[in-house]
Parts: sequence; C-alpha cells; structure tokens
Amino acid sequence: DGTITVLGVRGTDKLLEAEAKRIIEKLPKLIPGKQRGKPTPVTFAYPINFKLQS
Repeated sequence: DGTITVLGVRGTDKLLEAEAKRIIEKLPKLIPGKQRGKPTPVTFAYPINFKLQS
C-alpha cells in the first residue's frame, strides 16, 4: 500500500540514527512496487549524510 517501514539504521552515533529514522518515518506513502501486476514489497537503502558544525 506504499507504507514505509524502517527495518534498521546504522550510524556513528545513536542520536544521528534516531534522527535518520525520524526523517524516513515522515516521508509520505510511496507508490507501491508491482510485479506481474500485483503489489509487492520493495527494499530501499536511503543514505543520509549529516554535516555537523563544530
């Protein structure tokens, strides 16, 4: 149905992981993937690069 599910996050810090997860969860529903005309789950990797100020 286009719902996004976060399977896992990886990062250098727990705060950055939490922020990346929050950003992905705010995305709107996507157009569902289809295979042979039927909706099917699709796995994506969304790289997020944070630029931190010192």
